[in-house]
Parts: sequence; structure tokens; C-alpha cells
Amino acid sequence: MRREPIGAGILKTDTWADAGIRSGPRPDGPQLTVLSDAAGRIRYAVPALRGRVALAVAVEDQIDHVAGVRQVHAYPRTGSVVVWVRPGCDRVELAEAIGKGLGADPEATAARTPRSADTHHGELVRLVVGGIALAALGLRRYGLRRPPVLGTAGRTVATGVTI
Repeated sequence: MRREPIGAGILKTDTWADAGIRSGPRPDGPQLTVLSDAAGRIRYAVPALRGRVALAVAVEDQIDHVAGVRQVHAYPRTGSVVVWVRPGCDRVELAEAIGKGLGADPEATAARTPRSADTHHGELVRLVVGGIALAALGLRRYGLRRPPVLGTAGRTVATGVTI
């Protein structure tokens, strides 16, 4: 049994006819490869997107118009596009939307950053504060050899509140 790498030949511009996207090859179109398609999440490798923030915004805007798309993130740093879809979403229409987005005028795109750049620092702050608290409690307990901060009843209440 011969194994092929994930995404090998699934969707490239030279094989668009095999994917049912066009009647013939598209030498002028963008190279587009499906890296994964499972559980309502599709990841495309789009080398033409690498380092081009304005085109990432254009691709996101074009994919937003495809029926069945829940969310899309274009990553210009890695040259990939991740699309979360509902069952029955047309994969051909998604590929065409990516092609339209890559063909857009970078100057005419919305003056915003791609959604992949939307980072929320609240999660990071929460993790840092939690780590500092654990380190302080560990130092108190094991470094200074003191008893736990909470007694038996306090631990039961804290566990109940946490759950």
C-alpha cells in the first residue's frame, strides 16, 4: 500500500481540473494546497500569501461571503488559511474565494489587520498570574516547610467552588 503525504495533490493549481474547480489547468492562478480537511476545519497552504498582510485581509473578506463559513483566519506569516465551516460547505467555492482574494488590489483592501493577528492578552495574563501563584505556594509549602494554606474544610470548599 502506497502512502502519500497529507495534502499531496489534493488541490493545486495545476490539478484544478481534478478537483472539479475548472475545466482545465490554471497556470496563472495561485498555488493552493489543502493540508487538512477534518471536523469542520480546513487548512490551506497558500505560498502567495506569505508576507502579504493586505492580501490576507482580502482573502478573509472574500471567504466571509461563502455560504457555510463560520470563521476564517489568514496567516501571512506562514502563508496559510484556516477556515471553519458548517457541514455541506462548498470546497470549490472556498478555493475560488481564495483565488479572488489573492487577485485583489492590496491598496483597496480594508485598513485592518488579519484576524490571525487578533491576539487576546487576557489569556496570557491569566496564565502568568496563575504560574506566579503556584510558584509562591510551592515555595511556601516545600521551601519553607509550612503547612498548606487551606485546612481540610477550606480545601473542600475551594474544590467545590472550582468545580
